[in-house]
Amino acid sequence: MEGKINKQLKKVLKKIVKEAHEPLAVAD
Repeated sequence: MEGKINKQLKKVLKKIVKEAHEPLAVAD
């Protein structure tokens, strides 16, 4: 069960990081 949650969290974190980096790259 915990492993499943960890996988989901990592997926979500990666998505957030990716979305957060795109505006930064444009601003640069």
